[in-house]
Amino acid sequence: MGTWGVGVFQDDLSRDVRADFLQRFNAGLAPADIAQELSKRYGDVLADPDEGPLFWWALAESQCECGGLTADVVDQAEWDAAARDR
Repeated sequence: MGTWGVGVFQDDLSRDVRADFLQRFNAGLAPADIAQELSKRYGDVLADPDEGPLFWWALAESQCECGGLTADVVDQAEWDAAARDR
């Protein structure tokens, strides 16, 4: 995976999450259903202390851009941010 900046979508994983989210969203799936699908698809990434937060932040930003930010994704993104600060 590559990283070229500090923005939310300036690494390969975040861009992949966003692309997968938008593909499903444009096909008519609800943001909450997409989050469930993607958390299963990227399950191996979620346990990684470096990449797990990137997944949740990218998913949260993708949902937000589409007007469908869900509380569970916000909670997970905030929890990961707090855990990284420790």
